[in-house]
Amino acid sequence: MECEFNKSLYLVLADHLNFAVQRVRDGIIITNRVFWEIKNYYPKEFKVGLMAIYMFEEKLGITLPEEEAANIAFHFANATMGKQESHDTMKYAKVIGEIINIVIFSLNRNVDRQSAHYMRFVTHIKFFVERYFTDSMLNNQNDLLYNQMKSAYPKEMAVALKIKTFLEQKYGTPLTNEEVTFLVVHIVRIMQE
Repeated sequence: MECEFNKSLYLVLADHLNFAVQRVRDGIIITNRVFWEIKNYYPKEFKVGLMAIYMFEEKLGITLPEEEAANIAFHFANATMGKQESHDTMKYAKVIGEIINIVIFSLNRNVDRQSAHYMRFVTHIKFFVERYFTDSMLNNQNDLLYNQMKSAYPKEMAVALKIKTFLEQKYGTPLTNEEVTFLVVHIVRIMQE
């Protein structure tokens, strides 16, 4: 994956995989409620998870469900983040999904979820969510671009303001105008696909 991992990954992942094998042997099925989000928003990590479940089947004869690839991906995503104690991959994945749903439903448009534009959009939303929850939002105090975007792209601005309202009501942290502008730019790009 071309990155460094938090050293706790090895112990945590080994423990998780041991428990996953035990669950399969005992016939216990646990549903991963953020399977889709992890699969789509952490595709590189998910691919590694798929490789892992393939290796389990090939080398040990144990068939793990595809959802287990998302669980493994979750551990990799968590272990590659800088601030392990404060990062919550499940929370981030859920919020990313909520934001993307707001965009898609507000614009009432089909979006090709396999396109390069969509994947770039998801990547930008991931970074946006991380900035939001780590108190490192963009904030240059100059509203010129914000006002220009508001005038030029009123429909996209309305969607960004819905996201702002949603985040502020659910998580209590105000969103800066620069971050709203950032959202508008990426909503415009996804609309122009």
